[in-house]
This record gives sequence, C-alpha cells and structure tokens, in this order.
Amino acid sequence: MTAAADDLNYRPIIDNIELVRLHEFGLILNSTHNIDQIVKESAKAIRQILDTDGCHIALVERIRNELHLATAVHDGVKPFPQDVDETKGVCGETVKSGTVIIVDDAEHDPRVIKEMVQWFSHKSILSAPIVVKGDIIGAIVIYSMLANKFTKRDGEFLLMLGNHLGLALENARLMHELHLAAFTDSLTGAFNRGYFHDELDQLLTGHPTELVSLIMMDVNDLKVINDTYGHTMGDFVLQELTAVLQRNVRARDIVSRYGGDEFAIILPGTDTEEAMQVAERIQVAVGEAPFSRGDKQVAVSVAWGTITTRGQDMPNMDQIIDAADSKLYNMKKIKGNPNPRKKNIADNQQLDR
Repeated sequence: MTAAADDLNYRPIIDNIELVRLHEFGLILNSTHNIDQIVKESAKAIRQILDTDGCHIALVERIRNELHLATAVHDGVKPFPQDVDETKGVCGETVKSGTVIIVDDAEHDPRVIKEMVQWFSHKSILSAPIVVKGDIIGAIVIYSMLANKFTKRDGEFLLMLGNHLGLALENARLMHELHLAAFTDSLTGAFNRGYFHDELDQLLTGHPTELVSLIMMDVNDLKVINDTYGHTMGDFVLQELTAVLQRNVRARDIVSRYGGDEFAIILPGTDTEEAMQVAERIQVAVGEAPFSRGDKQVAVSVAWGTITTRGQDMPNMDQIIDAADSKLYNMKKIKGNPNPRKKNIADNQQLDR
C-alpha cells in the first residue's frame, strides 16, 4: 500500500494529541544545530511518539543518479544489521518514489529486504520521505512486531514529522555554513585569524597547565611569484600550501591563515621537539610538492618559527605570537646559508631556552 507524499501533504487535520506531539518534536529539533544529534534525537522521539519497536532514519545523496548513504541512525531494541544496504528495500523505494509506504506483511512483501525480516522479525513497516525544498534527502522507516500495525493516518503524521525534520536539517546545514564562513578564510579554506586567536586564547586560559606549541610560517618570495606569474598563481600557491599544511598535521591541530602569506598552526599538547618535527616535515613536504597550474610550475619554500609554552607560564597571547614571529624572521635572514635547515632548527631551539 502506497500513498503519494503530495497527496498526504495537502491536509491533514490533526487532533490535539498529535498537535502536542508535533510541538514536542519541534522542541527537540530546535534544541541543537548539530545534524548528527538532530537525527539521533529524532529517531528516538519518533519511536516513542508512534509507539513502534524501532525507527531508522537514513539520509542519502545522489551521485551519478545512484543513491549513496550519507548518514544513518537507528533506535530500537536490536541494532541495525551490518552489511545491509540502506539505500535498497523500503527505504530506497521511499526516497526514489517520494511516497509514504505501508507494509502490512513484511515477510511476503517484495520491497522488504529479507535479511531485515530475519534480523528483526518485524511484521509491518511504515516509511515516509524527508523532504527539503522539494528534494528528497532521506527516509524515516519505522517497524513493528505486529501485523497491520500502521494506518494511513500514521503515514500522514510520519510525513509531517519528516517535513519538520527536513526543515531542521536544512537550518542546521545553513547554520554550519554560516559558522564556517565566520571562521574560515575565503581564499584558502583554512581557519581565519579571528578563529586562531579564539582557539589559542581558549587553550591558554582553559588549560593553563597543558603544553601548547605554535608554528608561525610564511611563504618565501610570494611577491616575486605574484610579480612574475600573476596574482592568480600566488592565490593558487596559498591554496595548495594550505592543503599541504593540513595533510601534515593531526586532526586536532589548527591550521589558520594569519594574514597575507603567513600561516599559524596551533599544536595542542605538543612539546618543543615535536613541534619542530612537524615544522620540518611541512618544510620538506612543501619543497617536494608540485605547485603546478596549467603550464606554469613554481618552486615554493617556507620559513618558520616555533614556540612551546603553557598558559600559566606565558598567558599573554600576543607575547607568544611575537616570540614565534621573531624566530620566523630570524630564519628568513639566513636564506643564503649553505645549510639553512640545520641553522633554522638551532635558532628555534636556542630561543626556546
């Protein structure tokens, strides 16, 4: 039994109990802007609201006209079985058709994945699409151990919950984009200077006894690259450099564009030796990276300075930045040294004493 989402979406008249449940569901959706948390709390709430044995929410994306799972959350007595493709079966049919699907006999319905029946032993299923601005982004699937459990009215209500969930997910996505825009450098995709200051200050004041290292790094002769090849090549170099930096640090480390050709990298919980190892690794990786755009290729090198401290020892953020900058500028002065790498490390170690 199927019912088109458009057919179910034009009314429905809901009673007071459903109105209360819809309001409570709305409060849950508005309690956070974290997409994973929204989906998790929604699955739990829908299972309780519709008194079912389980609720599964799957968010999908289309790649080359094929459905691919983006996010899936299950709330039930048993966990969701492994090695089952959630883009198939009733869930996939719901996304593809944009319809509410009611299954009264799961064991004999060809739309139901047999491994699912064997795992859950459920008898009936109800699913509804999750719609955002006319696009179907996923499905809500609930199931029961009772046959003929779900009615058309249940389908109407689940569709309304799906519409509210879709709206909440879209709002969360927009909030995430706004958050990134506020803290991300538009050219390189690295964090911006404001975010860098906030995070460094939080580490120094919130965790004053823990080590934190800072690497200040800039591109040698970026002006020469701009003057020789044009500013589009200079922008390309900064973008590629950002990618090299991000590949050579941990997930918890913070890579930010401090300004112009200068970058700042925060390494929480890292001592002096470890910080210099990271800086060395980046220096080598930059030197080996092919900075090629079209038929143009440029050689890129970087200079760097590091500082390692604790908030209780050096709480002034500007002082820390200035100390790392001082080492950076000392390194740039020895550009003509026949063995600059050895001299760079010695200068950074000396200034940390």
